[in-house]
Amino acid sequence: MGFHQYDTNFTLDPRIAMTEHKPNRGLGNQVTVEFNLLYRFHCAISEKDEQYTENFFKEIGISEPRKLSFKGFTDLMSKLPRDSKNDPWLQEFGLNSHRFKRNPITGLFDDQMMINQLRESMDDPISNFGPRNVPRALKAVEIMGMIQARKWEIGTLNDFREFFGLGRHKTFEQISKNTEVQNALRDLYDHPDKVELYPGVFCESNQNKDLENMDLDPGPSDLDSALWSAIFSDAITLVRSDRFYTDWNTNSLTSWGMKEVTPDNDNLKSSVFHRLLQRAFPEWFPYDSIRFFHPFYTSQANAKFAKLQGYESTFGKIEEKTPKDAHGKHYDVDAFEPQKPHKPVYLTKYGDIRSVLATGADEILHPAFTNGENLPTKVEEALPKIKANSDNRGRSDIAEHAEITKTYFAEQMRAIVKREVIVMNENTFQVDVTRDVAIPVVTRCIADFLGFGDQIRNIGNPQAKYPENEIYQHITNCQVFLSYNTDETKLLRRRAAFRKSMEFLLRLAEEGNIREASRWQVTRTVRGFFQGNPVASQDTASESMRALGCSVAARVSKNEHDSGKAAAILLLTALDIAFISVLAFTAVIDHLLQGAYDVAKIGRPGTSDWLQIQALAMKDESKSDEEIQHKVLEALRQSVKLPFIRKVVKDDVTIKVDGEDCTLKKDQTIVCDVYEAMQALTMEEVRDTNKYCHLNYVSSLSSALVHFNPKDIALHGLTAMIKVMAQMKNLRRGHTAQGHVKKIQIDQTCEGYANFMAPGRMQMIASDAKHAKMKLQRYKDEDHIDMSNQERKAEEKLLRQQIEDARKIFNEDILRPKADTYLTAKWDEMIPFPTTWKVRFDGYGESRYDDESDDDGRPLNMLRTDPLPDDKPPFYPPRGVSHYGGTFGDVPKEMPADLEPPKANGCGVPGPCLHSGPA
Repeated sequence: MGFHQYDTNFTLDPRIAMTEHKPNRGLGNQVTVEFNLLYRFHCAISEKDEQYTENFFKEIGISEPRKLSFKGFTDLMSKLPRDSKNDPWLQEFGLNSHRFKRNPITGLFDDQMMINQLRESMDDPISNFGPRNVPRALKAVEIMGMIQARKWEIGTLNDFREFFGLGRHKTFEQISKNTEVQNALRDLYDHPDKVELYPGVFCESNQNKDLENMDLDPGPSDLDSALWSAIFSDAITLVRSDRFYTDWNTNSLTSWGMKEVTPDNDNLKSSVFHRLLQRAFPEWFPYDSIRFFHPFYTSQANAKFAKLQGYESTFGKIEEKTPKDAHGKHYDVDAFEPQKPHKPVYLTKYGDIRSVLATGADEILHPAFTNGENLPTKVEEALPKIKANSDNRGRSDIAEHAEITKTYFAEQMRAIVKREVIVMNENTFQVDVTRDVAIPVVTRCIADFLGFGDQIRNIGNPQAKYPENEIYQHITNCQVFLSYNTDETKLLRRRAAFRKSMEFLLRLAEEGNIREASRWQVTRTVRGFFQGNPVASQDTASESMRALGCSVAARVSKNEHDSGKAAAILLLTALDIAFISVLAFTAVIDHLLQGAYDVAKIGRPGTSDWLQIQALAMKDESKSDEEIQHKVLEALRQSVKLPFIRKVVKDDVTIKVDGEDCTLKKDQTIVCDVYEAMQALTMEEVRDTNKYCHLNYVSSLSSALVHFNPKDIALHGLTAMIKVMAQMKNLRRGHTAQGHVKKIQIDQTCEGYANFMAPGRMQMIASDAKHAKMKLQRYKDEDHIDMSNQERKAEEKLLRQQIEDARKIFNEDILRPKADTYLTAKWDEMIPFPTTWKVRFDGYGESRYDDESDDDGRPLNMLRTDPLPDDKPPFYPPRGVSHYGGTFGDVPKEMPADLEPPKANGCGVPGPCLHSGPA
């Protein structure tokens, strides 16, 4: 409606109450007859579409469309045959000279042909609204509209204006300032009150422009127009009475569906149409294409408005052409044009993936780092130096300080469990192990490592500046954009959140350990840290992690004297520590517990990795910790399905694929399916910690400068967190849905076509393509007595061509691998990391999983789940009113003395005292 030329994100929400203007509410999906007439907009048809219309008429037998009479048009239309292909999947369209045909095997159109036509149409501006602008070939159609309006006995133009509270035209000069239009109306209607609605509504022109201008274009202006008053009124009435819009709520659409269709006011001025283009043509458009600013404007107009309204950074730098090119274009927008995506290289073997990781950053890089617009200025400035040292990666020389990391994570785990746990009954405790334990632990680790842990609120520091959730949200914004994304429609919004969060964390890192590392006293501490006595002067685990971060910051500052760039390198290192930490923790515990549940389901004695880890966790031996780590890595191998991608940054890059050299092109994507690669490893290779972790904890480029591998902290921290969980007595899932991770597996996408259509449709297409090859083979084997040799060869050639065309349009090679994704706490978006999962336990101590109140002689009876019938109520009634929002349990103010959990035998660390609320 012309709003794009203004910096506004106005959208019409049909659910809001309208107090100032109250348009009539319609009944269902109905429009008025007046709206039916005026919404035809034939005057706005572009020159290209006018030529298309004339060519269409010529193809159906009208040699001179511009001279077609009304009677000749109606006679011809009555004789045209009806299209017999009523099924949508059989329909074809277009002129005979440029026909959009379906492939006879797959039933699909050619994407390249569709994209070409779409691009041409997007860059084909419409004509002005106003009189004397309808294509001559549609003269008969306009006459039919006038006749229809008279039969419907609709009101005149002035009657229509009066209904909308507009003044009646008293002279023809008030209708239009154009002399020729005035004289034509005067000749036909004699008086303004007699002017019909259908032609008259398009004769009104902007009174504030020059006399000869007949512009009636839409948009906010002082134009006193019946046309746009009617359009806005009827459009609002329509959407406010259509069930598709009025039932726009989570009950009918789900929380996920509701967010999918809701405009984002902070992204592309609330535009959502780009989502349709990206899903119909996956990866054809750059996710930051200028065309997405408003798909119904030309790319040149979008570039102009983006620069004028301050949105240029959203799309990257838009270069102006001086002077204009031969086509009169002001801006260079070629980089934003759609093009067929390069065939991705899909890797599923360890050796191939390793070769990609070993390739220099000047050849293969994470996609987020290939575009400077994605990054804060200091991170972008630090990249050249990081890339230059990317081949100098090495193992961390502080691996011997693993105990510091394990102690830190163990103490943080116990403290946070103690803070967050609630009491369900006299023996049972519950905690959200993802939201209330893993997330705060990882958040505090990153904050301490970067040097601002003292600014995070906790029980002992309630006045601190930042809550844990705010910091973790910034960490998550970074990780979500850097991780494998299954939905490209979210990338632009996620990039904006990534930039904002990176700048926030960058400032805290610079004010934290980067500044601290430059002080003389800290230099002495750092020196002592690397001389084997790093925590002698530390009072708490938080200070030990801060000292570790400070030591890394000192190394960074030694190589990079600019504090901003040094902070960028330290931040990248910290993000690698957090990389998939929450995902790995949740997935491993879930996988291990499921193994124990499977053993319990059998109903006879048995064991599982989880039961063995629980026994090992009660021992204070380095060998036990090593065994726990191996079992954790094995569970990680089986449970985490998160591919990672890389992008080729220059032409003629060679990597090994299946033992052979493969030459890649610039901008080609490499998909590394770590999960599939891990399944192919032998047990000996799995136990090779270095090899395994090299894939799952991929260190960033920052390790090239600081000689520090963040995976050391990630691995030892994960092991310590799992060990603490294993020390919990009878750890098990929470009740019903609370005890299950909100995980959804996204199916793999075929290279030839997106999987956004129904799965059955994809299976049918795949079956048709397979049977086409069989048909060709049968055709070769059959005797064709009734056909000449020439006819048989022609038929065989046609079959071969159809199969070849089908292969170009659709094949079953993998474009995107399957991956696990998780719903947010609101269940409104899928992200790569889990956010919530509740478990229960009975304090700390040895686990037996034997419920004496329900002892049927079978082992592990606490892990056997018997689902309740849908028609039966729950058998666990509420135990009083909850003061803290729980459903089935009251929370006592004090922990009874007899519920004090015992010490974990042999652990060397006392078990924590569980309680229900803040101390």
